[in-house]
Amino acid sequence: MGSRGSDARKAIPLCEPSIGEHELELMASCVKSTWVSSVGPYVDEFESRLAARLGVRRGVACSSGTAALHLALYSLGIGPGDEVIVPAATFIATANVVRYVGATPVVADVTRDTWTLDPEMLPLLATERTRAVIPVHLYGHPADMAPILEWARERNAWVIEDATEALGARYKRRQVGVLGHIGCFSFNGNKLITTGSGGMAVTDNPDWGERLSSLASQARAPGREYRHTEVGFNYRLTNVQAALGLAQLDRIEEILRAKQAHARHYRDHLAQAAGIEIWPSAPWAEPDYWLLGIVLRDYPEGTRDRVIDSLAEEEIASRPFFLPVHLQPAYEGTAPNGCPVATWLWQRSLLLPSSADLTDSDIDRVCSALLRALGRQGRT
Repeated sequence: MGSRGSDARKAIPLCEPSIGEHELELMASCVKSTWVSSVGPYVDEFESRLAARLGVRRGVACSSGTAALHLALYSLGIGPGDEVIVPAATFIATANVVRYVGATPVVADVTRDTWTLDPEMLPLLATERTRAVIPVHLYGHPADMAPILEWARERNAWVIEDATEALGARYKRRQVGVLGHIGCFSFNGNKLITTGSGGMAVTDNPDWGERLSSLASQARAPGREYRHTEVGFNYRLTNVQAALGLAQLDRIEEILRAKQAHARHYRDHLAQAAGIEIWPSAPWAEPDYWLLGIVLRDYPEGTRDRVIDSLAEEEIASRPFFLPVHLQPAYEGTAPNGCPVATWLWQRSLLLPSSADLTDSDIDRVCSALLRALGRQGRT
């Protein structure tokens, strides 16, 4: 990856999956076996192999990363009357799952140097109703977990890691997603590895793992009778999806190396560009570089959207950061301390093509188009 030529006329997507013959072969074997629903050997193997890679005792495959996050909150007994702290800079699902269980999301600002949850906000936002925090490893860069975990221990609060964008990322040499009580991953079509749509909740606590697994399968008890011990959910991953995930897992190191190489190539090309901040990489972090973003620091309002339009004219996909949670119409009033950093980042942010199968020529083309577009804008 990263060394082939590129047709300058082709469209360059933001982030598409890398799927080859190995994936097709394993999925075909699944279809031929007729085990295509949520029961089948590939589901169990996918769970156990990913858990082993992460160094935890249990993985529970789910229909989405959102489902994994929902199960995590529900299984820990978080519900009405409780508050859960979430960062402003994240995909909306992080806040939505708090509402799913009837709890109240409290939105915290992020830091300029990591784009992730600011640990200093936690004591300012916590109340007697605070039961949990959901740090998000945004775009594959780890949140600063040590102070978050220390605060949670002092408060006796749960830590649910939203690692849906960060499979393969490390915090102080440890895999993210295993540092809190429950970690959640996503295998959506554009994630580092994909099952089409899917996710997984992981934990080192076997009892929690059993409860997560039960809840994901309608809380059906073992045995021939359809006996359900509590109200559960239909959040199971299918055997076909798990087959795709297993094939992708076989190639995860290859994909990670490609993402790292792309980040270096982009950084080399853009490091000297005036007025641009390139994606963070804290000294204690090893990002997975799921999506590569820049901040147009010294450009006037509206530059970001004009640049996105200019890139689109050259058939290059890009997009802003996620609209911060506190600016979403459904979440007005959820950020009592305001979130100026998250707002500032969003107003100036731009995500660049980040597919694992990008070529060096693709990246050169993106950077040249980006710099041309910025050259037409006046800096502040």
